[in-house]
Amino acid sequence: MSWVIYCIFTSYLVIGGFYLVRYWKAVTPHTRTALCYVFLIVVMTSLIQLIWPFIVTELFGESIALTGIMMLIEYEDDLLDSTTQIYNRKAFFIDVNNLRRTNHNFRLISIRLTNIDAYQRMLSARDDDSIASAIARYLKGVAYDCNIYRTSLISFAIIEIDNGKNEDSHLPEILRDRFMTSWHVENMDLQISAAILAAKVPEEIRTRQDIKTLIDTGVDQEEPVVLLKGEDLSFISRRTEIEKAIRKAIENKSFTVYYQPIYNTHTGRITSAEARVRLIDDKLGFISPGDFIPIAEKDGLIHDVDKIVLEKVCAFEQKHNIRKLGLEHIHVNLSVFQLLSKDLNVQYAEILEKYNITPDLLNLEITESADVNARDDFMPVIYKLQNQGFEFSCDDFGTGYSNLSNIFQMNYRIIKMDKSLLDTAAINDSSRIFLQDTLHTAAKIHMETLQEGVETAEQLKMVTDAGCDLIQGYYFSKPLDSDNFLKYVCAFNRC
Repeated sequence: MSWVIYCIFTSYLVIGGFYLVRYWKAVTPHTRTALCYVFLIVVMTSLIQLIWPFIVTELFGESIALTGIMMLIEYEDDLLDSTTQIYNRKAFFIDVNNLRRTNHNFRLISIRLTNIDAYQRMLSARDDDSIASAIARYLKGVAYDCNIYRTSLISFAIIEIDNGKNEDSHLPEILRDRFMTSWHVENMDLQISAAILAAKVPEEIRTRQDIKTLIDTGVDQEEPVVLLKGEDLSFISRRTEIEKAIRKAIENKSFTVYYQPIYNTHTGRITSAEARVRLIDDKLGFISPGDFIPIAEKDGLIHDVDKIVLEKVCAFEQKHNIRKLGLEHIHVNLSVFQLLSKDLNVQYAEILEKYNITPDLLNLEITESADVNARDDFMPVIYKLQNQGFEFSCDDFGTGYSNLSNIFQMNYRIIKMDKSLLDTAAINDSSRIFLQDTLHTAAKIHMETLQEGVETAEQLKMVTDAGCDLIQGYYFSKPLDSDNFLKYVCAFNRC
């Protein structure tokens, strides 16, 4: 009788080993280790008892094997979102990788909550968790035969395995219709906006990067709830191509720097310029900064881009004595990602030393919104750069959350008024008064002001009469490549 049991045991062991080998690539390293551990212990202890029946090791081996299984179960906790108790981002990519390795077809649905930030600011953390939990409960009910994940604080994903029957479950449409109605959470009715993206893998999207783009990238939407699928998702492949172009340009240092002249209202001359990065790819052609800069920021490439721009500006200043042209300095954008680098001052010092450039030939621009978002983290870096002799401008003033206290703490030399303020001032008296008063106030505290986006003589007169010091915009010139910029400045300043 014992031999029959051992034969059955052996057959189960062989079948289990066969499936382990077959799906070896689809199993995570942690699971592989645990399963091999279970197999090895069970086989060894069973063989020992089979050969020497008086040594009772089989139960001992089974108990150790159960410990290995418990390791797998405990590891599963790492794959769950603690708030919603559905699978998390880590589990999502594990499952996606497994499905792709085993050549499974599936549909991926991404749900990105586009106005949840507003509710997060208004509600408590408990209420915020309640919103996510309510959505997760609904998804588990409506997509009961699918895998559901919370891929970020504001997004969910659903994997719907292809059943081979070419049937369309209409799940994306069901989700769209649900989000067009309110959600009752903690005695509140909330209208949650969402972008729902649905794509078939690998029929419509193929690469891991495309999948990551689908679940992570926001979309422009005019309606509170949008559903994109099929040809609507062409932007995903476009984004992947742009990322490749960025990486290629970083590797080859092939970004081009254009310069937009800045007019000084007191001297009537061009006294500075802003460096503007441009990307021209062999395959994609000209790529708008509005397209590639957000991608570079999202993928952690912006630091490399900004460093290349700084080097090209320094090389330009070294080659052409800009002071002889009447230029005081060139404005260079400084991203918050760079400011989070603790040794940024050392990196900048090395670049300036390489090109024999002094800090006063540069003015570093920081966006107003960055001033708020991570000020405590990057202020030590700001102080180090200021001690080296760098001066700063507050870029896009009027679009973020800065106040005078922040402006004074940062010790800006120049405040750059955003173009949107100028545009609204032309059609709204309150906006015009606000802009003029801001320019007057800055002048009284001896802080220079620069108005961006000046395009007409009327706009120029309005900001000049209000005491604006510097003007930048198409009224004087669009951004120019280095050769045309030099020609323009020489002609304007008569140098």
